[in-house]
Amino acid sequence: MIAGAEEEELPVGEAHDRVELECSVDRLITVRPDGYTVARATGADGTEVIVAGRALSGVQPGETVRVRGEWVTHAKYGTQLVVDACEPAAPSGVRAIRLYLASGIVRGIGPKLAAAIVEAFGEETLTVIDETPERLLEVNLIGPGRKDLIADSWIAHKQVRELMVLLQGYGIGPSFAVKIYGEFGDSSAEIVTEDPYRLIEAVRGIGFTTADKIAMASGIPEDSPVRARAAVLDRLDAAAAVSGHCFLPYATLLAAAVALLGQDQLLVRQAVDALAEQRRIVIDTGVGAGQAVYERRMWDRERRIAESLAALAGAPSDMPKAVLRRLEALTAA
Repeated sequence: MIAGAEEEELPVGEAHDRVELECSVDRLITVRPDGYTVARATGADGTEVIVAGRALSGVQPGETVRVRGEWVTHAKYGTQLVVDACEPAAPSGVRAIRLYLASGIVRGIGPKLAAAIVEAFGEETLTVIDETPERLLEVNLIGPGRKDLIADSWIAHKQVRELMVLLQGYGIGPSFAVKIYGEFGDSSAEIVTEDPYRLIEAVRGIGFTTADKIAMASGIPEDSPVRARAAVLDRLDAAAAVSGHCFLPYATLLAAAVALLGQDQLLVRQAVDALAEQRRIVIDTGVGAGQAVYERRMWDRERRIAESLAALAGAPSDMPKAVLRRLEALTAA
């Protein structure tokens, strides 16, 4: 029924009313580089469903999720739930809890140990791990070291899940939660809500547009100096990535950042000055009649290349004299 969904996004067919469904993910059928995911899942009533969409990016087998979307019936792919919103949910029922723990989401727990833990605590398993992890020692296969590993991993996993919910509120897929937590740990939620522009340099895949979306939703002012500095760096990065430019003329950078921010030029000038003082950019006055603005790392690379070329130009040649004479003759001809 779903053959071919691995290769292309589900086309729109006959859409039905929007639904909200809680289900446990049984198997990932396909995950595309852009995050579009097709998965087989089991609903709370035991019904098997196929769910698909970019909102599922980052979900893993064994996870219980709450999804929202539309049932779509297509001649080629059959009936699937096309998901546009997904957030983690606590698994309910012994089977769902066992699959959840057996998936490897919590370090220190594999399929065999998951079965033993669930057999010992039943539907209270997750409450035990969360609130009284010392009770895990009641399970024969668990010693003090394994208990601590499970407890620490559970805390980290819980924070990632909470971060997923937070990001979902900004329309950002759950796959970024793991990346952000890996970079900022316990401070992740605070960074996201209070200084989202830090995500740009730290997390691959998050650019100015995404960080700015979070910032605006979090109440950060449009004329914030932090926002302006992020815009300046973004325009320099874009110039390098898209056009291959090592620098931008000062006036060009000002115009690009002003257009991105929708703010006046004074704010951008102040941002450029601040970044120069912080040594995050370099303003070179020796380029033509104007000023060239480099991102610091690009400036350092350019300087190293120039120094290397200068050293090569002044180095003695190891070529035999006969070869050099022949080259000189060819050049003169």
